[in-house]
Amino acid sequence: MKGFAFVLLCALVAVQGRSTAVQSASRELATLGENPYVVHLRLAVSTSGLLKTCAASVISPSWVLTAASCLEDNRYVWIRFGAVNVANPTLVFEAGNAGVRVLNNLGLYTANNRAVDFSQAATIAPVALSEAGVSDSGKLCVFGANSEGGPGELLSCATVGLEAQEDGSVIISSDDVSATEFDLGAAIVSDGVQVGVVTGAGSDDNAGVATSVEDYLSWIQETTGVNSNSLAMPEVAPSAVKFVN
Repeated sequence: MKGFAFVLLCALVAVQGRSTAVQSASRELATLGENPYVVHLRLAVSTSGLLKTCAASVISPSWVLTAASCLEDNRYVWIRFGAVNVANPTLVFEAGNAGVRVLNNLGLYTANNRAVDFSQAATIAPVALSEAGVSDSGKLCVFGANSEGGPGELLSCATVGLEAQEDGSVIISSDDVSATEFDLGAAIVSDGVQVGVVTGAGSDDNAGVATSVEDYLSWIQETTGVNSNSLAMPEVAPSAVKFVN
C-alpha cells in the first residue's frame, strides 16, 4: 500500500510540473546554465498528503539551502536541479525527510547523503555565501504562479531592491517580480554570492521578505562543512548521481 501511495505521489508531482507559468514582460526567462545554483523543490506533506512547492539553492555537492517553512511536516522531497523548466530538469533526487535541518527562518536539506558530481552536470553548480551582509540590490529567480494560481513551471529572473531591517529581515522591492508562496526558499544573489533567502511572499507593501544569509553562516558551516566562499568539491562516484531524461 505504501508503495502504491508513493507511485501516486510521483504521478501527481509529474502532473503538477506541466502548467503554463505567468510571466511578466519586464522579467527575463532564464536560460539553462545561467543560474546553475537554482533548485526547485516539490514536497509531499505528511499530515495532508498534498504537495507543496518551494525553491532552494545549491551550496555544496550534498546540501541545498531553503526556507525553514518549506521543510516542515514533509514525507518525501523531490529536488530538481538545473530546472529552468520544471518538466525537464537536468537531475532529480528523491528522498525522505531524514536530511532536514532547521534554524529559525532557514532550512538545510541533504538527500540521504547523496551528492551531485558537478563535473558530470555542467548546468548545476553551487553558489558561494556572502560574509558581507546585504547589498542594495540583487538578482531573484522565481518560478512564480501559473494562470490558475498554482505553481509556475518556467524560471525567470529580475533585479530587485533590498533593504535590511533592524530585526534581521530584508524587504524586497521590485516593479517586475513578486515572490509567491511557491518561491519561498529562493536565493537572492548579488555580485556572484548569495546574500539572502526568500522567507516571505510578496504583499501590497513589498515584493517579498528575505532573511540574510550572513546571520546564519556559522550554523550553515557547522551543519554542512561548507566554507562560505571556499566550497569543497569532493570526488563523487557516478553511482551517487541519478540523471533523468
